[in-house]
Amino acid sequence: MQKYFDAHKAELKTDEKRKVEFVQLTLNEEEKKLSGKERIEALQKLADRATDFTQALLDKGADFKQAAEKSQLPVRETGEFAVAAPDPQLKGDPQLVAAAFKLSEQEPHSDAVQVTDGFYILHLTGKTEARPLALEEAKPKIVDALKKTRTRELMSTKGAEMVQQLREAKKSGQPPEGVIEKA
Repeated sequence: MQKYFDAHKAELKTDEKRKVEFVQLTLNEEEKKLSGKERIEALQKLADRATDFTQALLDKGADFKQAAEKSQLPVRETGEFAVAAPDPQLKGDPQLVAAAFKLSEQEPHSDAVQVTDGFYILHLTGKTEARPLALEEAKPKIVDALKKTRTRELMSTKGAEMVQQLREAKKSGQPPEGVIEKA
């Protein structure tokens, strides 16, 4: 374990985590049933509202919650989450998680992110950087990595043995089914 830990310290880190607030502009149940031109028009209205909201965020000293209040949009908040384990509120669309991890202290607001039934605008409220794991914390990851490596080695060895046995059977004129059953 120690040997693997020392050799892979750079990769053994905690997951980077984010916490965001967001507003969502989505079609209501009636609008979701629309199709064609009507659906496009409904989505366009939402896109216009989303654009107005993101423009309001560009004003100097703009506050996300105040801008949402002015636009009469409820603000929802996520718990802390990682890319591998997204918050349930964002889980439905991978674009939302990707957008959350593009946010930074310098650029805490996302552009409008289009999803199937509307738009989301995200605001970064917290960020936990990845940090190196201590040996004790890394043990489960190390055990998993070692098991996978050993399994791959074992399968590779067994596969090579099978190939060799099949080649020998072919040379001697034996049917391959017998070799396969024996293995």
